[in-house]
Amino acid sequence: MAKEKVLDLANKIAKTKRGSKSEITENHPEYKALEPVVTEKMAEVALYLEFRKPQSVEEVAALCGKSVEETSKILWELAVAGACLVGNKDGV
Repeated sequence: MAKEKVLDLANKIAKTKRGSKSEITENHPEYKALEPVVTEKMAEVALYLEFRKPQSVEEVAALCGKSVEETSKILWELAVAGACLVGNKDGV
């Protein structure tokens, strides 16, 4: 059984839409690469991230409705899994 949020994340990364002819399904390598390392909870937070737009933990926490501490932990787990980048910019 496919993890729906991870499928949504794989489609977001591939810039395809679910339900379209070119959508990523559970049989595609994009999903198979994410599925073992990204949980549903991690994918839920990752879906609020934007490409090439740095966001603070506070901004992401406000968008996903989680605490800053929990969001920070999840973002770090995503970075370790290779699904996002985490870094400091101007000390923030």
